[in-house]
Amino acid sequence: MLGKLMKYDMKALGRVFLPFYGALLAISIINRILGALKLVVPMAIGAGVYSLTLGGVCVLTLVLTLQIFRRNLMGNEGYLMFTLPVSTDKLILSKLFTAFVWYILSFIALMISILVISAVRIDPREIISGFISMMNELPVSGPEFALFVLEALLTIAITLLSSIMFLYACISLSLLVSKHRGLFTFGAFVVLSILWQMAVSGIARALPIWHMECNTQSAHTILWGLTALGLVTFFIFYFITRYMLTRRLNLE
Repeated sequence: MLGKLMKYDMKALGRVFLPFYGALLAISIINRILGALKLVVPMAIGAGVYSLTLGGVCVLTLVLTLQIFRRNLMGNEGYLMFTLPVSTDKLILSKLFTAFVWYILSFIALMISILVISAVRIDPREIISGFISMMNELPVSGPEFALFVLEALLTIAITLLSSIMFLYACISLSLLVSKHRGLFTFGAFVVLSILWQMAVSGIARALPIWHMECNTQSAHTILWGLTALGLVTFFIFYFITRYMLTRRLNLE
């Protein structure tokens, strides 16, 4: 059932995101052609349009993934969603994993568009040569480097999931009030952000990471520490969200 819920959400968001990705790629190609032709005025206009589209994709990804969570689970659509034969956990996870996928797809779309534009000015052979030189200067190689990459990807994934869940927790806390929920969500975001920064700073000062030697082992330790911290924050915000949706649900 989780897969069916995600499929529904992916299709709903795909109707908006995919045209934007197509527009971003098209504008990138046009800017590349204008750059190759060295048409100054059209290039300036194209650069402005590209910047607006780039920013639009970023904002759209954030707004729509949050809007679908709020609308489906806390708005009028919640009457339908909570009558489905699925648990609250699956409803939350479907929104979470859908947002996670679209964040990654948006990042890939942005990177592709940047590569399309930069390919006019950067020789791919220079990129490959620079990458090889960088690899040769790294203190690790082979399996050790692959392990670092896997650890870094895991840390990034957990951090992204935790960040999304943090935003969901802020939205779900607005169930504590019956009016001005948008304002309450913003207030919850500010308060939780400050509290969390204070907690992280306290944990960082308590840990001996500042006195660790700069070597591969300390790098592994830091990455796993960040992953563990991300997991802790994820579950804290997950249970806040789950509690609000199961015990304090008050649909608009």
